[in-house]
Amino acid sequence: MTSDRPLALVTGGAGFLGSQCVHDLLNRRYAVRLLDLPGTDFDRRLSDVLNHPDLAVAECDVLQLTAEDAVFAGVDKIFHCAGIADHRLSLNQPELFMNVHLGATVRILEAARHHKISMTIHTSTAAVYGAPDWPTKEDHPVSPENPYGLSKVFAEMAGINWHRFYNVPIISMRIFNGYGPGLPPSSGVVGIFIEKRRKGEPIQIFGNGGQKRDFIYISDISDALIRAGERGRPGEIYNIGTGKPRTLLEMARLFECEIEFVPTDENVFPVNCAETSKIRDHLEWSPNVSIEEGVERILQTIKVEDN
Repeated sequence: MTSDRPLALVTGGAGFLGSQCVHDLLNRRYAVRLLDLPGTDFDRRLSDVLNHPDLAVAECDVLQLTAEDAVFAGVDKIFHCAGIADHRLSLNQPELFMNVHLGATVRILEAARHHKISMTIHTSTAAVYGAPDWPTKEDHPVSPENPYGLSKVFAEMAGINWHRFYNVPIISMRIFNGYGPGLPPSSGVVGIFIEKRRKGEPIQIFGNGGQKRDFIYISDISDALIRAGERGRPGEIYNIGTGKPRTLLEMARLFECEIEFVPTDENVFPVNCAETSKIRDHLEWSPNVSIEEGVERILQTIKVEDN
């Protein structure tokens, strides 16, 4: 590794979000230490950078690490992307989600305290809000509707209190409807659309498809996380979204699949939308990728993979 570059540790670095952060950090002249579980398929999303001279890979479970572990030595910033984004699974395995999100975050916080790491970026979710008023500001009351959202609330609270008790610099980033190539179907509606497009199957839309979501492309999310690590204010929480919701029907039509309308699911709330003035003001950040461009990138990726 190049010793004069700042060292970023990315947990969950082979995952959907973590791998994007790894690529973007390397492009911004960081050295990167990537953590992910033993047995992970690192080639799937990282084949183009696995031999990069400024990337080191550590196969380990964050829940098995201690604050004194050498994997944290020399780290300047932590990007804590490890987690499970699956609302339905959390209803069946709540203890798993508490361990993975709260337990792992506490271990990261303790490591940040022990090694005096300059900034930790914790990836949270708009699911902490439940079905909120919109556009939703960061000071909106949290009211999660599943153990996934609840586990992220507890992880955020741990971060706030480690900052208050021990002066650990940490920022939580509440991500709205992230999407991009490789999004798994368990991680949101766009992941389901991607799977349907791959299989040539119709996309099912509840009701008239008028439900609105704040779709934010993966590279814009990564950019926001890195900017927070560089110029964010410790102890703060930021929304990551566009502030411009689009309907599920609009998004589905971009995938150029047959659409089937099915009866409305009462559990599908009508709108989620970030209020983004805080992140724009504090980080001078704004999204760059429209949903039209984002879906076109997904479709191009599918074509390449199918060939």
